Amino acid sequence: MVLELNGYRNFDRELDAFLEQYQIDGILAAEELTTIKAINFIKKKGLRIPGDISVIGFTDGQLSQNSDPSLTTISQNANIMGAIALKRLLRQITRKTTKPQNQNQTIVKHKLILRESTRDFY
Repeated sequence: MVLELNGYRNFDRELDAFLEQYQIDGILAAEELTTIKAINFIKKKGLRIPGDISVIGFTDGQLSQNSDPSLTTISQNANIMGAIALKRLLRQITRKTTKPQNQNQTIVKHKLILRESTRDFY
C-alpha cells in the first residue's frame, strides 16, 4: 500500500484513515521529517514501535539518530551524491556550456542502518 501525502496540513488525519483502512506492519517514509511525524502519530495512537508497526526512513540525519526509538534508515550517502553533482556542474561551468559533456551514470551505494524502530521478520 502507498499513502501519498501532499504536505503536512492533514498528515495526522490522512495517516489515521490509512491505518484504519489497512492492517499494516511497517512504514517506509521517503524523508526524515515525515518519518518522525509518523513515529509521533503512531505513539500517540498507543501503538508500539516496533512491536505493532516497524518504521524505516531515508537519509540517516540527526533526527533519525536521536529519535525515540532510534530510527532504522537507508543512508543514501547524500554527501557523496552532492560532491559528484558539484564536480560535474563545475566541469560544465568551466567549459562554458549548458550541454552535459558526459552522460555516464554513477551509482552511489546505499546502506541499511538497523536501529530500534524495526523488528526481525524472519
